[in-house]
Amino acid sequence: MKFTDKQIIEGIKSSKETQDEIIQYLFLDPNLRKMAFSKINTIIDDSEEGENIFVDSLMALRKNILYNKFKGEASVNTYFVKICYNQSLNHLNKKKKTQEKNEAYVTNEKLDKSNFIDDKLQEFKVKKDDRYATFLKRRIYKQLSEKCRSSLRQKFWKNLKLKEIASLSQVNEQSIKNRLSNCKKKLRSLIEADTEIMELIKNNYGLL
Repeated sequence: MKFTDKQIIEGIKSSKETQDEIIQYLFLDPNLRKMAFSKINTIIDDSEEGENIFVDSLMALRKNILYNKFKGEASVNTYFVKICYNQSLNHLNKKKKTQEKNEAYVTNEKLDKSNFIDDKLQEFKVKKDDRYATFLKRRIYKQLSEKCRSSLRQKFWKNLKLKEIASLSQVNEQSIKNRLSNCKKKLRSLIEADTEIMELIKNNYGLL
């Protein structure tokens, strides 16, 4: 079933069930995805980040329609693609600022703290302290995207069902299933690339 612009606007302003149906329709619409990713991929070269931007843009579209910020000067599809473009630019700028901030922090703090951290980690190793295992797990976990961390927490810490996670994230279950699969693959690759983590596993620290 194909929705007109009028039906999309009225549906989003309607009941929660109708709103979810419209958002799911837009999420799966191949034509809209093609238009959106033609813009997103010119700015973002990470497929997972691109998918997250697409979802965030859908939430922005929903909000703009609910609060009457969409005036109808263009079609819903054209308006949405513009949102995707702006979201991509904002994401890229935030990412650059974060990288610059982190690089500055490392430059200013690394020399002062490196010896202290090395000493502490060595102390943890010698004592086989649980804090060492915790440190390594957090170091790996922080390398995942926020959406990955959130989805993994909801699934494996809070034991939520896919349907519940999808509802909280306002996306469909298949999207959550794909995200969890990709996140687990990313987590495993990070673990396998970290020699200290692998050493911890081999020494039966119970990390996995």
